Amino acid sequence: MARSSVVVFTLLLMVMAFSFFASPPNSPAKQVKEFYLHQAFTFIKEVDSLQANIYSGNKKKIPSRFFRARAAYKQIEVFVEYYFTFYAVKLNGPPIPFFEEDEPDVPENKPFGMQVIESLIFPELKKENNIELKFQVDELVRLAKELPTITESFEFNDANIFDAFMEETF
Repeated sequence: MARSSVVVFTLLLMVMAFSFFASPPNSPAKQVKEFYLHQAFTFIKEVDSLQANIYSGNKKKIPSRFFRARAAYKQIEVFVEYYFTFYAVKLNGPPIPFFEEDEPDVPENKPFGMQVIESLIFPELKKENNIELKFQVDELVRLAKELPTITESFEFNDANIFDAFMEETF
């Protein structure tokens, strides 16, 4: 009896000791980065679907696919705007030509992104806009596929994440 009590006590002690060596949960910053990457891949999937519908000429599904792509972008917009402003302008920039103060040698930047695509799709998709629409969605797909790769060496941290959300709120 005493021997079995010692064995049970030893096993119980070992279980308790090994429970302290369990891997710690991910830090909040790492969880945010994982969320960002997951949503970035969702955005890529939705943009690919939009592109497929545009190339197939399925006019009925294009508006809903566009809204799904925009909703997927909105999930990562705060991070793209804060960390990757170059991509933010290309993914969701203004639908008019604009100037960059940091680049005085570039006369004007042509509009790109979802706002331009939206103006081509709504109120109705016109046949004369097909070439421009395909060009815009091809660029959107290309840039969306780059989003997960540019974060590989980039570490999110708590202070920057908080700052990003504060800026987005303002």
